[in-house]
Amino acid sequence: MSATMTEKTQTLAVDEQPSFTPTKVFFINSSSGDFSDELHVLDLTSNVTLSPCSSTSPIPDSLRDEVERAATKQKNDRSAWSFELTRGTFSSTMEFHDASAGGAVAAELDMPVLKHYSVWKVRFPEGSPHSSHDVEVRPVSIWKKQETFVKDSVPYLWDMSMGGKGGVLYKTVEFEKRVPVAQFVAKNWLKNCCVLVLDDRQLDAVVALSTCVAVLNRDI
Repeated sequence: MSATMTEKTQTLAVDEQPSFTPTKVFFINSSSGDFSDELHVLDLTSNVTLSPCSSTSPIPDSLRDEVERAATKQKNDRSAWSFELTRGTFSSTMEFHDASAGGAVAAELDMPVLKHYSVWKVRFPEGSPHSSHDVEVRPVSIWKKQETFVKDSVPYLWDMSMGGKGGVLYKTVEFEKRVPVAQFVAKNWLKNCCVLVLDDRQLDAVVALSTCVAVLNRDI
């Protein structure tokens, strides 16, 4: 992405009604001390009550509580996992396995040496239903808690400037404004875990999850 495009994406006005209604709710559970080794993803959409989320405030406590309760019952049940991310010893690549496709690799995340500041690349296999091209997640700058990527020529921006370990994903609409399409939060009471809500009518779930993992590995 060019510097001009990055700056434009960053400065676009947010939709006057900065809320969205998620269609998916995911719980990302890490088995290690960070989000770069082994992750299990639960799709808990059918276990919770979906309601509008606002980009100007964190995910509601009531929704987080519902997700936590549902996840506690299922996170150790391997058959309940929707996706699994694994990384081999000394490897810099995380493989994103899709349980619904028999564990096939849906995407690969190339982790840079300087994982907190450099570009993360999400690679997709040929003929992927999730993306026809690779996606690069780039920091806006070392001073801003924002990450950008482009999907099908549409710029997206992860904004983690709200405070705490959380963020909002914005989609550029008609090259004139940004609208929220996803939001995540990772809290101490869910140590090394994350709740992600998404409108998957606006962005593919695998793309949203993989870019979310990239930003979770930043110093946010």
